[in-house]
Amino acid sequence: MHLYIHINCTATFLIWIVVLSFLTHGLMETMVAEMHAWE
Repeated sequence: MHLYIHINCTATFLIWIVVLSFLTHGLMETMVAEMHAWE
């Protein structure tokens, strides 16, 4: 039971990392596009 909770927490943590990296990547691309639009 304890192992199952540990695996569940690890999976949730990994999913959050993936989601956050996607969001940061999208934000960076948007910022770069805005910077190029200003030039």
